[in-house]
Amino acid sequence: MYLAAVKRTGVAALRQSKNKPLLWLLAVNVLALIFFGGRYWYLAAQERREQHKQAAAAAGIIVRTGAMNSTDATKLMELATDMSRGSAMSDADLEWCLGQLKGQDPTPRLAVSRRQDVDMVLSDAVKVLDPQQKGKLFQSLSAQMAGDNPTEEIGIDVRSPAHILGKLGDKRAIPMLETHLNDTRPFVHKTVQKALNRLEGKAAE
Repeated sequence: MYLAAVKRTGVAALRQSKNKPLLWLLAVNVLALIFFGGRYWYLAAQERREQHKQAAAAAGIIVRTGAMNSTDATKLMELATDMSRGSAMSDADLEWCLGQLKGQDPTPRLAVSRRQDVDMVLSDAVKVLDPQQKGKLFQSLSAQMAGDNPTEEIGIDVRSPAHILGKLGDKRAIPMLETHLNDTRPFVHKTVQKALNRLEGKAAE
């Protein structure tokens, strides 16, 4: 009985000694995971703070032009950052952008300023939109171009939609764009021509 107890103790001690390297390895891995995980979290949080700071600064410029209020301008600039990083766009954010693109403005200058900023975001967003979102974007832009007011000197209801349609890459837009190709407004003609060139593979831009 005494010998059996000694034997069990000896086996347990042997097993414990064999497991020590594994336990040390596990401990080292856990500590490394905690360290590198914490560092990653810290750097990611720092990067988010820096991005928010930059977005706020860019939003301040938009606010000073009078084209948007602070809340909308900040949201747009944060979306711009997300899109430039290849992040997905939610359906709600797409709806919001489309609303900003066709909203009313007190002066043509403010309309151009706001729509150009939204145009920038949507032009980047076309790379990450899913097929359903692209279809929605196409329909909205098509409707906007159809509602163009030819007497409007700067043609804001054609320029932004035409530019984004060119980026979208949907060749169904070609006939629609061609109807505006002979527009006498220089900026409209130039934007439409660039969009057509892109859709027809004549330009890399």
